[in-house]
Amino acid sequence: VHALEGDPIILKSDGYPTYHLANVVDDHLMGISHVLRGIEWQISTPKHILMYEAFGWQPPQFGHLPLILNPDGSKLSKRQNHLHISCLREQHYSPESILNFVSLIGGGFIDKEYSLNRIYSMDELVERFQLDKVHHNPARV
Repeated sequence: VHALEGDPIILKSDGYPTYHLANVVDDHLMGISHVLRGIEWQISTPKHILMYEAFGWQPPQFGHLPLILNPDGSKLSKRQNHLHISCLREQHYSPESILNFVSLIGGGFIDKEYSLNRIYSMDELVERFQLDKVHHNPARV
């Protein structure tokens, strides 16, 4: 990492940690063993692994998931007005239906039913998830 990027900044000038440091420390303190995150974070993984090693901690296993895209191919963002949680609440979407949509669109599930009448519980989503079933390509909404 140093050879390509130089020394990474882990504390801001105001003394607050950067995402990279906060993420590593937080995951370690919570005992996280597996990290699944968007493919856009793949480039930061070597930096995070080096920080774990510098602290003398065992890094978790990392996996990177494909993005969810808008119909035009741009990255779907929680900051888009129509996807902001307050907008979804105003439209009477339940938290469970939002969780199901986000969970199921990227694949990773066996025996997936495509029904608007079925909402899986968190336990059912956990039970049915298989990492090798995750799509390799981005999903479009």
